[in-house]
Amino acid sequence: MIKIIVNGLPPKKDGANSMWNKDLEADRLISLRNEALNKIINKPLKKNLQLNLKIYLKINNKSQGDLDNFITGICDGLMRAHDRAEISPKFNGFPKINPQSVNFIEDDYKILNINAKKIINRNLEKEYYELEIIEI
Repeated sequence: MIKIIVNGLPPKKDGANSMWNKDLEADRLISLRNEALNKIINKPLKKNLQLNLKIYLKINNKSQGDLDNFITGICDGLMRAHDRAEISPKFNGFPKINPQSVNFIEDDYKILNINAKKIINRNLEKEYYELEIIEI
């Protein structure tokens, strides 16, 4: 099992629009991929997987994002970006997590099970999320 804890909100994918070149999503993707780099060291995970996701929020409102958009953002964010995806220049300072050369999950079709929930706590100092990746 691999456990990743990331400060802030997860990246979110919004329909058919690429998240790789949006400033806010690029920051979130960089955070996710940096934390994954510390845990997934050698090669991308190739076995079938289960993901357990908990997102800790101060409030729940529509502008933050839907749970399914966060799930898709994380799944796609841990894979290699599509060859035609425009990549934000924000990634230039992070060669170890270059979206076109590094992936942490070989392909998200190998994710067989996802457990996800938002946990609301107005007393949180900061929002964050926990992601467990289990090879099954």
